[in-house]
Amino acid sequence: MRKIALLLICISIIACKKENEANSSPPAEPSLVQQLEQFPSISLFTQALATCEDTLNASPNEITIYAPTNEVLSAFLQDAGAADFTELKAFIGIEFYRAWLGCHFFPSSLRLEQMQTAYIPTLAYNPLGQQIHTYSQREKSVLALNGQYVNLVSKDNIIPSGILHISTEKMHVPTITKLVSANGNSFSILKRALQLTENSLASLLNREDQMFTLFAPNDAAFDRFFQDLGCSDLDGFIEKFDNQTLENLLKHHIVRGSLDISSLNGHNIKSLYQDKEIYISLAHGNLKVSNNGGFEAHIVQTDITAFNGRIQLIDQVLKLP
Repeated sequence: MRKIALLLICISIIACKKENEANSSPPAEPSLVQQLEQFPSISLFTQALATCEDTLNASPNEITIYAPTNEVLSAFLQDAGAADFTELKAFIGIEFYRAWLGCHFFPSSLRLEQMQTAYIPTLAYNPLGQQIHTYSQREKSVLALNGQYVNLVSKDNIIPSGILHISTEKMHVPTITKLVSANGNSFSILKRALQLTENSLASLLNREDQMFTLFAPNDAAFDRFFQDLGCSDLDGFIEKFDNQTLENLLKHHIVRGSLDISSLNGHNIKSLYQDKEIYISLAHGNLKVSNNGGFEAHIVQTDITAFNGRIQLIDQVLKLP
């Protein structure tokens, strides 16, 4: 009997120990919605997040959030003719709603002064599951995202999941045209050229229902191109040739589909200009794009992603074959 009693006592002690260990375990980290509920001025943004059936509603770590104020989102709902975010999601579709919301999130924890002038990924995804970028431009305490200046009501708020900034602007889902337009440091000539085409290639690359890949020459590439042709600038090119030639030239830099360029080594793809082909190659670690006219460019930056496709930044203009 003594042995049985001793055994029961040992079992009881072990059970109590396990119960104490369970009770002493740290509480679960609050969800992102619960974290944002501590900020009444962005309660509508918190509602928008709660309405999104997405992993953002879990507890992601090391993220940055630019959350618009209640006044901003109230006006947004009113302009959209939606009573709440459930209705807004029904209006614009789950896919676009998630992309819009995800554009307010960045997958690294960044204070304002840590924001770089660069294309940076967001937690938004396009219909093909490709991670959408934002063009960030910061000069001292002035920040612009996709060409839109961000006025911060409150910055660098520390939350368990990262850093929260509260803004008087909401983010927009970027198209290829918007990502080109935002980057005046590299694409000021391309931006204007797309707008000057008769059939408005800027409008084509702004559509959300079609996918494209744009091989985008930077300003230095266009300057060399104009110089080689004896033109002073874009206006001089149009005067010497014509607007249709400009459109043809730009179409030769656009292909259909949102292409993962690193998987296209050795492939020919058809451009929008008369189905003329351009060729992707990888040589000595360098990605290149060329055409059958013998013109070649290095791909300087790959897979800058918009809702409707991708930009491949190149260092030469691909002349018409």
